[in-house]
Amino acid sequence: MSTEHKPTKEEIRLKINKLDAELLNTLAKRKELVSGVIADKIRAGQPIRDVDREQALLSRLVKDGTDLDLSPQFILDIYHRILDDSVRQQYTHSLKRENQELSKELTIAHLGDTYSYSYLAVQRHFANYAMPFVGRGFDHFREIFNAVSNQECHLGLLPFENTTSGTINEIHDLLREFQLYIVGEESVAVRHCLIGFHGTKIHELKNVYSHPQALAQSGAFLQKHPNIHANFYSSTSTAVNFIKDHGDKTNAAIASREAAMHSGLSILAEDIGNQAENYTRFLILARNPVKVPNNLPAKTTIIFSTEQKAGALVDVLNVFKEHNINMSKLTSRPIPGKPWAEMFFVDFQGNQDHENAAAAIKEIETNTPFLRVLGSYPEHSLDPTQIQL
Repeated sequence: MSTEHKPTKEEIRLKINKLDAELLNTLAKRKELVSGVIADKIRAGQPIRDVDREQALLSRLVKDGTDLDLSPQFILDIYHRILDDSVRQQYTHSLKRENQELSKELTIAHLGDTYSYSYLAVQRHFANYAMPFVGRGFDHFREIFNAVSNQECHLGLLPFENTTSGTINEIHDLLREFQLYIVGEESVAVRHCLIGFHGTKIHELKNVYSHPQALAQSGAFLQKHPNIHANFYSSTSTAVNFIKDHGDKTNAAIASREAAMHSGLSILAEDIGNQAENYTRFLILARNPVKVPNNLPAKTTIIFSTEQKAGALVDVLNVFKEHNINMSKLTSRPIPGKPWAEMFFVDFQGNQDHENAAAAIKEIETNTPFLRVLGSYPEHSLDPTQIQL
């Protein structure tokens, strides 16, 4: 009597491998089809994102997936990533269409070595550029500004603010000092890991090295381990390379999971940040501004000073309200050589080439002693479309 053949583990794995290959081919074909949609949207003057269509698509996919015994959240997690990539693909195409200088090979200055958070931000932001790009690491923020200003690099990417530790004051000061423009932004989820030598116990550690921001964002974890002395280093990735080269097993570094995997060291503790939801916003700088197409949502950053009199700042902020412009960020920095005088940085949603934003900027300029537009650029803080489950 014959018995039904039961697939072996190896046979099952071969079938899984075949399905994975089919999935990759399907994703590549989907990406190719999106390219055709972009041209139609541009011709019709339609916005890149259609939230109503995204909601309808996700609702249908969740329903169809549920019939196949797939979890609704699992489907949403996958398609949020797919839709994010699709939107980024369309952003890049539209932006390069208006700015031909972005269609060539790019050298991008960033902080740290391979697999620093800045390096990861470069890889994420430029993943959909058809032309090749290469990152070049530097140890200090000023070096990145100099590299772009001196035409050593086409672009510079720098961390600007973090949801845990706030803004980076040095970047504000350098933006005021250098005549560079903001041409883009990127957000990266930050998941700090304690990285050291295999087999080392946390109680055996004496020193930890990392960038000051990463140390501040992991302050609660370090307070629980008073045996570990925190030491500043120029970047998270260079800190990892330092402890690896130094070879002292009582040393550790705080950096990304990717940095640990690349270095061959071990993760001694994961997710040690003060907050579970920890994101860093990066700015992309260039010598010349970019023109943001009308179909892309834009953000504009300006800096200005005010007269030292009562209500001067309020008068400026009221201009945004009068022109129905959403101001998303306000930061102040002291002006060197002028005690108690402040320079203000403002991010607002809108394109400086559009009528209401241009009018607001002109009105502010006539009522302030100094104003400079740091640039309008595509807004990349893309919230995933949500549906009712």
